[in-house]
Amino acid sequence: MPYRFFRLFVLTVLFFLSVSISFAQKETVVHGVVSDAETGKPLGTVTIHIEGTYQASITNVNGRYEIRVKHVPAVLRVSHIGYASQKIQIDEVMPGAYNVRLEPVTYELEELVVTAKDLGSNIMRKVIEKKQAWRKAMQGFRVEAYTRLTLENDTGIVAIMESLSDAFWDREKGWREVLKSKRETSNMDLDFGEAVPAAAAVTNLYDDNIDVGGHNLMGVTHPDAVGHYRFRLVGRRYLDDQLIYDISVIPKNKLISAFEGQVSVLDSAYAMVEASLKPNQAFLFPPPIRGLSVNYKQQFSNFGKAFWLPVGLLFEAELDIGILGLYFPTIKMSQLSRLSGYEVNAVRPDSLYAKRRV
Repeated sequence: MPYRFFRLFVLTVLFFLSVSISFAQKETVVHGVVSDAETGKPLGTVTIHIEGTYQASITNVNGRYEIRVKHVPAVLRVSHIGYASQKIQIDEVMPGAYNVRLEPVTYELEELVVTAKDLGSNIMRKVIEKKQAWRKAMQGFRVEAYTRLTLENDTGIVAIMESLSDAFWDREKGWREVLKSKRETSNMDLDFGEAVPAAAAVTNLYDDNIDVGGHNLMGVTHPDAVGHYRFRLVGRRYLDDQLIYDISVIPKNKLISAFEGQVSVLDSAYAMVEASLKPNQAFLFPPPIRGLSVNYKQQFSNFGKAFWLPVGLLFEAELDIGILGLYFPTIKMSQLSRLSGYEVNAVRPDSLYAKRRV
């Protein structure tokens, strides 16, 4: 088990015993709630993008969003699959919420006739082929990363930690981060700062290989994924006037740890724009872990460029621990991450990589 995950696991077990929260103020941001215009139901995982920039955010499960606007005037584009996008003109950052009600859009689609059982696999082959091309051209990037980690037990919230950092990724040298701000529960003697770096802790479901709690799972866009997974086209939707394919993901061998769930692919670019995945039932841990369930939901955008990069991650996990008749309350962990302000193939400071690797 990697050191970073092991340390986080130990801290999680210790943290669920306490419960006092105190935070410092964050800088001013534009915020609001995005909801369905017909039902009023809050919409999660909606993308909010400042046009003409790499700044983006996503809504949480309650439809709430926050995004920093560095310069005005600015235009926010609010988009979600199956809804008509909206734009918000911001000439001056004013107090109060910028709430948005998105209108559902229904398109008349011709009847879906599946003439080949490999239709979903053929779409994913194109996604993988496209990815191999643009990944080779991506040598590194800089990104601003925000992460909010919440720990709970059976009585409620135990601890919350937030961090904001400038992160740098290099193909050869890996991750480095510069922590800009951090706030966490005030009654904790343990320091989460190095255990949960904001960007390196964000799982990228577009990667070839993905580490989940020390297990190495093949990603759905790995070069060999079509031989490992059964991809089936299950539906089609629209993002404005762009066709989206919904494709189910099922491991071909149920005895091997792998992902299952659904991905959404943009037809015109053959790029993955959303993924909702979890490890299958073969994903197990030895005692004292009695059970571990993990769920990921992630969105991707290209900001008008060739590179498809994650803009957010919603991660939820439940951990059950017990040994020799002694059982602890279920520990719940949730992570909301936002990645914004990408600078792909920008110069990475040599001084960062001269420091000792943590």
